[in-house]
Amino acid sequence: MGSAIVYSKKLKGEVLTKPNFFTGNIAVFAGMLSKKPCKIEKISFNEETELLLLAADVAGILESRDACSVSFKGNPEPVAMYTEVTKGMFDDYTDIPYQPTGKEYFLRSDIREDVIIALFMGAVLAEEDSHIVFTGFPDAHGAIELCLSVLGRFGVFAEVSNDGTDYRISGNQRYRCESYVNEPDWNQAVFYLLSGVFGANITIAGLFERTKQSGVRILNPLRRMGAKFEVFPGGIVASAGPDGLYATLVKASECPEMIPAIMAAATVAFGVTTIKEIDSLDEKNYNAMIDMRAELVKLGADIADFDDYISITGKKRIRGGARVKGNGNMVSTMSLLAVAAVCEKALILSEFDDLETMYPGFLAEYKQLGGCVGNFG
Repeated sequence: MGSAIVYSKKLKGEVLTKPNFFTGNIAVFAGMLSKKPCKIEKISFNEETELLLLAADVAGILESRDACSVSFKGNPEPVAMYTEVTKGMFDDYTDIPYQPTGKEYFLRSDIREDVIIALFMGAVLAEEDSHIVFTGFPDAHGAIELCLSVLGRFGVFAEVSNDGTDYRISGNQRYRCESYVNEPDWNQAVFYLLSGVFGANITIAGLFERTKQSGVRILNPLRRMGAKFEVFPGGIVASAGPDGLYATLVKASECPEMIPAIMAAATVAFGVTTIKEIDSLDEKNYNAMIDMRAELVKLGADIADFDDYISITGKKRIRGGARVKGNGNMVSTMSLLAVAAVCEKALILSEFDDLETMYPGFLAEYKQLGGCVGNFG
């Protein structure tokens, strides 16, 4: 199914949010570096997970695994394990040694996310302390913050200063965590949050606000638009008041990765929603915003561009009836799919097959909730 016709349907039911791949894989790697036995629960397995587990199996520290968890025996040689897993990762970075080494690192702000995460995790194992300084606000700041939140649950900490450009990590720390329960993925949950705001009756089980994931930042702008989020021990139910949503002012820096979802909500919010300071977005999120604007306009949304802001005039419903695509962006794709509920005509979502890669099992969940899609070739 390359493209699919998505019909306007009110969804109803309960979904269990999928685990976050990023936090799960960091926890798996941390568990492999622990000298004590460790169990990682509520994880999803992707290619990166499988490569990590292969290394653990070869090293003889993989105790067991099932559909959503993995256990490690305890690793007597964590430095050797770290060096094996990160082999080749630092080839393009002559200032980063292959072995965990405590020293001062001066890094460009655009250093690759996987490289900086690996460096942080290795600095913990070094004999000396490490001081990591970025030339500017790091592009991978969100990933660093999320990584450190996971490592904190393994008893590993870093001192952060200068607005997230300066990190001090003590050497000779040890990874310790008998049992780690992984977080749900907020980016994957954005479809159900928007669907609830658009009138669906969906219980999003397993989702909670206590997280460093950037996706959680969508809640405050949506609350200002009149959305309601009923939080209970098992998850969240999203809804809107009887009069629907209304316009608000949003700073792009509030929730940079969630701007496409805010734009989607604004298309049916009474009044004019302004998203300002858009030039503060990094290249990836700025391009996602520009792409989302083009797709929403195809569906009949009223969006105007200005130098440093965009304005969206909301309507009760938008026209729909056009072919749109998320351009490989998870939040954009999920937001466009949610928008189908407020379109007068069915929309055609291109690259529909990408959904299964972004969110394995999504189509089955969607149909179980009452969603209706048709093959468009």
